[in-house]
Amino acid sequence: YETINVSIGSADASRIGVNRVDSGGVDPSAQTGSGFTALTSTSFGYTAGANGGLTVNGKLGTEEVTFADGSSAREVAAAINGKSDTTGVTANARTVAQLSGVSSGTVSFSLYGSNNGSASDAVSISANIGADGDLGALADAINKDTGSTGIAARSLGTSIELVSDRGETIIIDAFTDGAADGATLDAYDFAGTTQVGTSATIADASGARVDGNVTIEAADAFSITDTDGTEFVDGFSSLDSVASIDIST
Repeated sequence: YETINVSIGSADASRIGVNRVDSGGVDPSAQTGSGFTALTSTSFGYTAGANGGLTVNGKLGTEEVTFADGSSAREVAAAINGKSDTTGVTANARTVAQLSGVSSGTVSFSLYGSNNGSASDAVSISANIGADGDLGALADAINKDTGSTGIAARSLGTSIELVSDRGETIIIDAFTDGAADGATLDAYDFAGTTQVGTSATIADASGARVDGNVTIEAADAFSITDTDGTEFVDGFSSLDSVASIDIST
């Protein structure tokens, strides 16, 4: 047999957990436009810091993590994970959006998620919305193409939740509905419970995008520096301790 010695720095539940930094997300209100080129502009999405990304200072070491302006949450997380062997820090990305204000009648738009290589990769979505405004048919239409977009939809009645569990940017373009009066697109945090920024207004025959959130984690305390100061802010991780977990139910 083999004897393994394990040491624990503290058995206090308030000192055991995961050290975490969450991005603030991207305010979608200014991320509107018409056409694939406009909606994939490098002025949208995540912004790199002065050094071309951000710096991760982990227990194992310090590394500059580079990503381009206009990157998605998925791309930022992938860049951080590319340095995890030398920092001890990893990242996850997730995108949650809500579409609302859709009028009854026929609604159609182009949808981009993981299929974001070019305008020709768009998936065409179309559904008929009844007088009650229920978007169940629209959710079904989106879910038929989840394999192409990586986006799953859930009807919330007169609104619809859109989720990319990989953190892809969710882009809606060429939107039109029964009243030709556009719609509203909102961004939410990683858990999908808190709205990020203010609503994006989709004009008729136009579009908008929502970028995801990035959660950076490590077993030990770490910091990030050289950020752009908007989606990420220089600072130290916070401990999400097991003492905060409710196991009563």
